[in-house]
Amino acid sequence: MLLFNIFLFVFQPHPAKLVRTLLDQSMLLEQVWVMPSGEKKMDGNIHVVVDPGRTFQVMEGFGGTMTGGSAQHLMNLSEGLRGEVLDELFGTKPGQIGMSYLRVSVGASDLDEEVWSFGDLPRGVAEDLSLAYFDLSRDAKLKVGIIKRIIKKLSN
Repeated sequence: MLLFNIFLFVFQPHPAKLVRTLLDQSMLLEQVWVMPSGEKKMDGNIHVVVDPGRTFQVMEGFGGTMTGGSAQHLMNLSEGLRGEVLDELFGTKPGQIGMSYLRVSVGASDLDEEVWSFGDLPRGVAEDLSLAYFDLSRDAKLKVGIIKRIIKKLSN
């Protein structure tokens, strides 16, 4: 059975939060708290030990990806609900995720509504060496608008 674990560690001496989901969906985003320097056994088959005195890597932040599809879904929400979602993702209050990194797909991705590129050519046009048809408007319309809202939220 495949197990996905997402570890969200907060600064000492606060507990670490383990969120787990099983591929067969018999367990969805189950939250388990693990105390620093303590141990927690889950279901008898997982053993987690947190040692705050031992560092493997430096945590700089958490993030996600902004695709055209995710921007489109956010823009389709009401202004109030969109604000709530952005607060939950980028806020740093208790219960908020506190994302500090955002990877932005350039052009279309597999999560966009349709396949497109910045250099789509009209039917009958074979090439565009002068970039007369180069067009950034799709990204400007959705992704840039959401990114500006995120920057505004983070600057407050």
